[in-house]
Amino acid sequence: MWVDLFNCRYDRYNDRYPKSVLTMNVILAIPEDLQTYIEAQIQAGAYASAVEYFLDLVQQDRLRKQAQAKLEGLLQEGLDSEGEPVTAAYWQNLRASVLGGESKPV
Repeated sequence: MWVDLFNCRYDRYNDRYPKSVLTMNVILAIPEDLQTYIEAQIQAGAYASAVEYFLDLVQQDRLRKQAQAKLEGLLQEGLDSEGEPVTAAYWQNLRASVLGGESKPV
């Protein structure tokens, strides 16, 4: 299967994709098993066409990478922050805050 991904009009793809998208020609050779899968997605009504399917994949990839970058930033922020000693009292207070009970001195 050869899919000409971007040689089409975008305004028929609902509000998911802006109408001001630049046209870009991309042609892919897709193995038969993947072609069958894509056609099943289209038949199930998940996508209007192979173009919409691939555009959604690109969008999902972009969102995943943005989320990964945010997570890495938050992890680094945690690593760079001042730490707190992890003691029995720390765990007791954490359990109490999560389970809704009162913390007890250790």
